Amino acid sequence: MGRRFSISVVVPVYNSEPILPKLVSRLHPVLDSLADRYELVLVNDGSHDKSWAVIARLADEHDWIRGIDLMRNYGQHNALLAGIRAAQYEVIVTIDDDLQHPPEEIPQLLAKLDEGYDVVYGTPQQEQHGLWRDLASQVTKLALQTTMGVEIARNVSAYRAFRAQVQNAFSNYQGSFVSVDVLLSWGTARFAPGGQVQLHLSQVGHTCPQYDNRVQHMAIETGQLDGFCVHAFRTRSTAVCIGTLPGSRG
Repeated sequence: MGRRFSISVVVPVYNSEPILPKLVSRLHPVLDSLADRYELVLVNDGSHDKSWAVIARLADEHDWIRGIDLMRNYGQHNALLAGIRAAQYEVIVTIDDDLQHPPEEIPQLLAKLDEGYDVVYGTPQQEQHGLWRDLASQVTKLALQTTMGVEIARNVSAYRAFRAQVQNAFSNYQGSFVSVDVLLSWGTARFAPGGQVQLHLSQVGHTCPQYDNRVQHMAIETGQLDGFCVHAFRTRSTAVCIGTLPGSRG
């Protein structure tokens, strides 16, 4: 990789209490080797376990970790959008909370980004989510072809790296549908696959079908936020943040 980026890693969190400390322990040396300035933004998406308590503790222990606590479960892409809008640095990396996306592969994505692309996806050697999610993933990619083009849609993955400036194209987005990948296509045409990335089987988190319905979250997401309130926690301080993401339906 030709240069050191400043990096924001955004992770939507759902019922991931047991795995979050391990995620942090694997991310830290990777980010430390890549950037002088970096952060991890953990967005708790209405978890029913003690994920938020773990996020708060991790943020208290590490000044590079920030937490956002959504008031209820809004869906993976809404949680991602909240984290993306809170990100501070020039490159944003999104990964799942269950370590299916190896943090050690982030340098591979950044190296591709450094070739002049704006968005890079880490594409798995093969889908490893089971029949339900594999089928839903394929249907999602077919649906995205109409808005993103065939080649881009084929490489869509929740493991992404993109330049923060791309989000300027949707900074005021207030629509009722949220697909991060479609929003990214509004800001640039410079997409590139990140190469083959070996993904690991899920441990906990977003992989249960009742939460991570790939068709709903990536193609026709209808979860919405309007003037949502979140509790933002960072290094021994708690703040209340008011956001302006798409409005919730009654």
